[in-house]
Amino acid sequence: MVDPAELASSTADIRFSFGTEARPIFRDIAAHLAAVRNIVPDVLNGVGHFLYYHPEVAAAYIRAQSAASCKG
Repeated sequence: MVDPAELASSTADIRFSFGTEARPIFRDIAAHLAAVRNIVPDVLNGVGHFLYYHPEVAAAYIRAQSAASCKG
């Protein structure tokens, strides 16, 4: 179970995402957890719950997030 107060106050760079092909429950979980942090979850187009079946999408996501972190 996630402690909302701990999640909200964490100083760690925490990101949430879901795939457009994932079951709605996974989207709902990511959206809820992101809302606790007052952020918007990232959406991975064409990906389901099993991201490891889509390594190119995962790699692009990681590269984009890493580049954005370096700029900010």
